[in-house]
Amino acid sequence: MRNVRARYALIAACAAWLVSPDEVAAQRRRRITDLPPDPIVAATEWWGAYDRRFDPLRYKTLEADDIELRFWGGYGLVGTGGIFLRRTGGQWSVWRVHVQRCAAWLPRSVFDTLSEATEKRYLEHARRNCAQRTPPDTLPEAVPVTIDTLDATPVSPRADVADVWKELVDAGIATLPTSVHRSQMMTDGHTYVVQLRMGQEYRVSRTEQWHAVETPADKAIQRINAILTQRIGWVAGDKKR
Repeated sequence: MRNVRARYALIAACAAWLVSPDEVAAQRRRRITDLPPDPIVAATEWWGAYDRRFDPLRYKTLEADDIELRFWGGYGLVGTGGIFLRRTGGQWSVWRVHVQRCAAWLPRSVFDTLSEATEKRYLEHARRNCAQRTPPDTLPEAVPVTIDTLDATPVSPRADVADVWKELVDAGIATLPTSVHRSQMMTDGHTYVVQLRMGQEYRVSRTEQWHAVETPADKAIQRINAILTQRIGWVAGDKKR
């Protein structure tokens, strides 16, 4: 889990450079709950930058009645996936999302002398050719440069999404705490991150999947995950099959 956190901290640090002064000013006009000082949450907030359909949720422009929920599960060895629910102009849309690691394989001599501009070109190449999982046979000593991307697929839900949203609200989706204090430190395992925009209000929550129900948030996140699984058709953290 330590290596996972380090990777997310690096993603979050790089993403901070993408924020323009106009976006910062717009953020100040929005109602944002206190965010947990957590690299996993910071990185998650910027995954949307990999797909123009899903701009970083904190900075999106939404009408007063619009809603967007991004429910993520994983952050360990099994990978990370999510389900997105969006209401725009009274119409709901749903996507199943999987975070993919893309790599460009370089000879050691090239890797050791990479400039920032060259590395950026290789990363864009990696994203465009994300299906390539192993180094070419001609590069036995290849070194990967890696970048994450989103694989998003529209979903036809098993139930009316408006009804699902009401169930999620009743389960506490809009009142989850930003983080949960644990009696012990978790070294590895499954984590949920919930991002929610309702009009101009943005909130985010991170909850580790625990072996027992310690807090009301544990019970709420279990119920929310069950609703999305049963009513939408998705299991948090599942790799795309």
